[in-house]
Formats: sequence, C-alpha cells, structure tokens
Amino acid sequence: MPETKRPLKVFLCHASTDKPKVRELYRYLRRRGVNPWFDEEHLVGGQDWQVEIPKALASSDAIIICLTKNSVDKEGYIQKEIKFALDKALEMPEGRIFLIPIKFEECEVPFTLSRYQWVDLTVESGYSKMMKSLKFRASQLERSTVELSKKTVEEEKLVLEKAAKEKAEREAAEKTVREKAEQKATEKAQLEAQELARQKAIKEKAEREVAERVAREKAEREAAEKAARKKAEREAVEKARIEVEEKEKQKAILQKIKPLLEPKIQKLQGNLNTIYWTAGFFAIILVIWISSINGTSSTPKPTSTLVSSSQISVSKTPTKTPLPTKTPFPSPTSTKVFTSTPTSLPAEITTDKGVKMVVVPAGDFIMGSDDFYNAKPAHTVYLDTFYIDKYEVNNAAYKLCEKAGLCNAPVNPNTFSRYGYYSDPKYVNYPVENISWDSASAYCKWVGGRLPSEAEWEKAARGIDGRSYPWGNVFDQTKANIHDPLHDKLGNFDVTSVDSYPEGASVYGAFNMLGNVQEWVNDWYADYDSSNSPLSNPKGPSNGTVRVLRGGSSGGFAGYIEKNIFIRSASDPSGYYTYGKKDKRYLYAGFRCARDLN
Repeated sequence: MPETKRPLKVFLCHASTDKPKVRELYRYLRRRGVNPWFDEEHLVGGQDWQVEIPKALASSDAIIICLTKNSVDKEGYIQKEIKFALDKALEMPEGRIFLIPIKFEECEVPFTLSRYQWVDLTVESGYSKMMKSLKFRASQLERSTVELSKKTVEEEKLVLEKAAKEKAEREAAEKTVREKAEQKATEKAQLEAQELARQKAIKEKAEREVAERVAREKAEREAAEKAARKKAEREAVEKARIEVEEKEKQKAILQKIKPLLEPKIQKLQGNLNTIYWTAGFFAIILVIWISSINGTSSTPKPTSTLVSSSQISVSKTPTKTPLPTKTPFPSPTSTKVFTSTPTSLPAEITTDKGVKMVVVPAGDFIMGSDDFYNAKPAHTVYLDTFYIDKYEVNNAAYKLCEKAGLCNAPVNPNTFSRYGYYSDPKYVNYPVENISWDSASAYCKWVGGRLPSEAEWEKAARGIDGRSYPWGNVFDQTKANIHDPLHDKLGNFDVTSVDSYPEGASVYGAFNMLGNVQEWVNDWYADYDSSNSPLSNPKGPSNGTVRVLRGGSSGGFAGYIEKNIFIRSASDPSGYYTYGKKDKRYLYAGFRCARDLN
C-alpha cells in the first residue's frame, strides 16, 4: 500500500544570531503547507537538544542552510549540523535535491557548500526559486506539494520590499560608519606622517652630529699619529747618529793602544802553553799510580743493598671486565620475558623551554600485532633510551614557535574544523590541530628535539609486554577521549586538554597516547612485512609518499578504536585528505616530540 502523502519535512539550519530572519522564514513555509523544523518552536523545556537536533536532521526530507555573515564565520554547533548534512547528502543518489543553501544577505558561500546551487532571497525571485526547489524535492519523495497563489506572490513582494528597505538602511549605516572610519584614518595618517617627519628630522640631526664627531675624532687621531711618527723618526735619526759617533771613538782608542798591547799578548800566550803541557804530564802520572794501588782487576766487587719492606712494591695485574654481549632478539612466538635496560635517569624531566618529557629506557619490546591487517606481523624491536613529551603539544606552546617565525599557523580550509580553539585563550592547553608534518617537524627542531620514530611512539604507548592499550589489555572507555558518532553516550566528540585522562597514561607516564588527536611520527608509511625494517632502532623507509599517524582521535568509532593502539594511519605530509570529491585539512592531526639521551 503506497505511503499517504504528508507535508515535506524541512530542517532549518541556522546560527543563533539569525533567529529573527529564520523565524520569518519558518512562518512563510508554514503558511505554504511545508512542515519546517525550527528549534525555537519544536524544542521544549527539559529536552536534550544535543539528542533532538540530530534526530530532526536525520528524519528531514530536506535541509535549508541559512547563510549570513554570522553563520559563515560562526564557530559552534552550526558547523556540526552542516557536517552532518554534508555526510547525509553524500548518501543521496545523483540528481536528488537535499541541501538547499539560501542567502539572507550578501555573503561568501563556504567552500564545503560551493558545489550546491544557492538561492538568493535578497532578489525578487528568491522565494519563488526556493519554493520551486522544495516542490521538486517533494515530487522526488511523492510528498504533498504547494501551489503559489496570487496572495503568496504579493506577500513575497512585500517581504522583498522589506528586505530591500532593510538592506538600503543597512548600506546607508555602513556608508556612514565607513566615511567616519575613513575620516579618522585620514586624520590618523596625517598625524603619523607628521610624527614620521619629526622622527626623521631628529634622526637626521643625530646622524649628522655622530658623523661630525666621528670625523673630528678621526682628524684628531690622524694628527696625533702623524706627530708620533715624526717624533719617532727624529729619535731614530738621533740614536743612529750617536751610535756612529760612539763606534768612531772606540775605533780611534783601539788604534792608539794596539801597538802597546801586542808584545804583552804574545808573551802571555807563550806562558799559557807551558802551563798546559805541565798539567797534562802530571795527570798521566797520577792515573798510573792509582791503578797500581787497586790491582790489575778492573771488575768491581758486588755490593749487597738492604731494601726495607716499605720499598717493596707489588704489581697487581688489572682485572679485565668482559664486554657485554648483545641479547639476540627473540621471535614474536618466543617465550622470552622482555625486560628494559635498568637506568638511573629521572623518570621525568623539564627542558629549558619548559616542556615535560618522560624517559623510555633502552630494551626490547613487541611491536605490531598479528590481529590487525596493517600491523602484521608482531615482531621484537630493540630501542636505545630516549625521551618523549609527556603531553601532546598544546596551542600555547605551538603559538610561541609561530611567533618566533619558525612554524606555520594551522590551516582551516573547511568550515567545521575547531581552528577557533587555536586563537581562543580558553583553549591554550588543548592540543594544537590541523598541523602538517613539516610544521610538526619544524616545531620539534625548535625545542631541541625531533619527531619520534614510529617504533619509539609505539613503545612509549604500549610498554614492553605487548599490551593492547596504554593502561593494559582490557578496553576501558573512561580512560581515553574516544567518540563513536553512532552512540553519543560513549564519549566526547570534541578534543580536550592535553593533561586529561591521567588514568589512561602509559606505563612511562605519557598522556593521551590513545584518542584526543592523531599524532604525526617521523616515518614514511610502509607495511611491516615489506619495509625490511631493522630490528634495532628502526627509522622506517628512506622515502615514500605518505607519513604515518598514530594514536587515533576523539572522532573515531569506539568499536574500531578498541584495536587502535595497533592502528597505523597514513596521510599526505601536507595534512590534507580526500573526503568525497573534495580535498580538506586532516582535522585531528597533532603531535608530540622526542629527543635522544645525549
């Protein structure tokens, strides 16, 4: 039996600031036999609007998205409604009318809605075109339709005239405001120009004075140096003259006394030769006499020397310490008990930039899982000791890097992202989102670290015993920020502060390794069984097309997240992903940093 025709159900998606205009639209549609859903009329006291609004969206035959400057730039629940409507529109067969964007005023149509033809209610034919779209949608669903009467046309004309009058008044007010602003700007520019001229005159005067002082000092210095050089030259000439005169005097004296000294010198040399020969003869006689007294043997007699016990030194042979042998890596099926290398390092440190990091000691751990398609096979990996951030990088810390000119601001090409959190002081301790891999890597270098390898990230999340979740082997919804859009009660769709869910921290003290935001790691993506990754400190493939994201996000399905500690997602390093036929920013991409022990 065919379904009885009923009025077309239309959901009015709007910003709260646009309620007066939407209220008039609601009444207009009601008078024409349409059944519009308007929260102001349909929600009653005590109802949970977060439950009722999704129900109304899901049961509507069509959705009218009311566009104004307020709704386009508005952050909040309206963006979730638009996202839900877009997701539902993608399920419609080709050619079906479901989303009808309408303009109450001149505004920019969001990128995500640009594929749908909008209706402009500021023109005379706007309401007729809107009703034509609704009639077409009603014919597709075999719902009741509405015919436009003469009275309806007249009412539309009155509405348009009213809208035109309001627009003219608004434009006049804006023109007055603009003219005042331009006048103030002109006055301000004149004052700034006068101030710049004054500052320029002061600067030029100061520069002239400095130049004059420098020139004067240079001239004085050159004059002093010239005088010093002339004085040194005069002193050198005088010294040379005196030395020449002194040598001439000594030469004259020697020439006078030389004839008197030569005979005495010759006589003294003869006496010295006689003394040398006599001394030599007596020395030979003395040696012969000493030899006759000691006998003919020239071998010295041995002598005994007493050595005290305090002089005896005992040489100790140093004990050689055997070199440590490297423990072979067991296979995943081995029964070996995995242990970490003991360390005396503190479990937690704070860097010079105020970042809290936890230590992950050296040793083996089980990486991957035989139960998940892209995490196979489970295998044993050895890692050296390293540090990793205790918390995900928050908005406040990343903003410092942006102000330093080393990091790019998050990008927001889609209207339903939470980009507003980055600029709102209330969310300084929320994880930074919409970050590309390059920006994440640049931030970690700025703080003196690097992005963790995929193996380092997984060990920090799982520990060494191959557990399924940071806290153990039993899934617990209350220990991670995870949301299932099909069952709202399971969690929070939104992100939360980086120090939330302490009961879900890993064995090393790292928070939110599961849920909240997905986290970039350093590796290019490749399957474990094809990447030929080494079993000691693996760094992933040397090249690739997509980078690895780990840890899941607050917007994942809980049933899927229950295996999420093994999940290996991948995305273009720019952070964009394909949704339907359009490219969008990867909404939940964040990160944390690591650093080596030395």
